[in-house]
Amino acid sequence: MCRILISSFNTDKIDVFKDILNSFIKSSERDILLEKLSNRSSHSDGWGLASIGLANNTPSILFHKTLLPIYHSQSRDIVELFIKRMELYDNIKVIVHSRLSSRREPYGERYSHPFEVLENNLTIWFIHNGGVDKKELSKEIGINPYYYSDSWISAIYISKYLNKCVEKETDLDNCVIDSYRNLIKYTIENSALDTGLLLLYKDTPY
Repeated sequence: MCRILISSFNTDKIDVFKDILNSFIKSSERDILLEKLSNRSSHSDGWGLASIGLANNTPSILFHKTLLPIYHSQSRDIVELFIKRMELYDNIKVIVHSRLSSRREPYGERYSHPFEVLENNLTIWFIHNGGVDKKELSKEIGINPYYYSDSWISAIYISKYLNKCVEKETDLDNCVIDSYRNLIKYTIENSALDTGLLLLYKDTPY
């Protein structure tokens, strides 16, 4: 179980985002629902942020992830740096993830979310709460399921699907919908496919 935050706002609303993010950090440190479902109470296995800021319609990427919990003092300092940076833009799109990893999944900074995948004119950042059948999904894209987490495999799958789709489909929204219709087939029973997807296609953020 992980925590995800997705937001898009003009920077005159950044104080609202700060309040929401602060609540996100607090709930990552002590998750009452998690306490009821398991013997753990915090999302302590890393966090990350991906954002695209627009200044005069020019996109700028903000990206960071770490193994430290988001409620760690160093993480809070980093969050403040990103907030100050966001204030420079006209509009912000942002996804944030706080990880609680399964013991069946790899552990380390590289496995913190978001997962960034760059291919051709499309870059995606992907966050995920839930589980997919990584063995079956990895067969689709020809990678080792034990080196990658299920979320990372999902990000690669979506990226490859979108890159093929945009070659013949001009509507990126339709491509995203189709990619999820395919990905959901791999969702583990009694799990979820709660995700956030940030895209930069050519010079346009989505």
